[in-house]
Amino acid sequence: MLKTSYPSFVQIPPELEKKTYQWEEFVARSDEQIDKQEPKDFVAGRLYFAKFGPKPLDPIWAVDIFDRQKDQAAQILGHLLFDAPQGFPVTYYPLTLQRAHEYAALVAFDYDLLQGKIYEAVRKILGEKGEILDIFALLDKDPAKARY
Repeated sequence: MLKTSYPSFVQIPPELEKKTYQWEEFVARSDEQIDKQEPKDFVAGRLYFAKFGPKPLDPIWAVDIFDRQKDQAAQILGHLLFDAPQGFPVTYYPLTLQRAHEYAALVAFDYDLLQGKIYEAVRKILGEKGEILDIFALLDKDPAKARY
């Protein structure tokens, strides 16, 4: 269905999702479960596969849409489609989604704070041998940057 010469999307049925997850808590609810307001622990929406490019072999992306927005799925995906051509550096991946992932990532100051708390906790567990962690603080965190 997504090997079209135009952008397209499809909702993934919960029955198909169930076959891919190890735990059922991560599988979307069926329409009947939503109507009965049966809760799900780790699921808040529906999974869609979307192709934003005009060629049959353009990348297919997974997009989650909240249950309460399922009637607006076409509109939401349309907005993403409008944003997809500007998706540099990732072709036909909507720029708004790229930015959202950047803001959601744990980086820079937040990462340093979390890393410090982890070191503190491990140092406390190690007791007198906690000094060994100082070795890790002196190591280069990104050895790949030495290539440039």
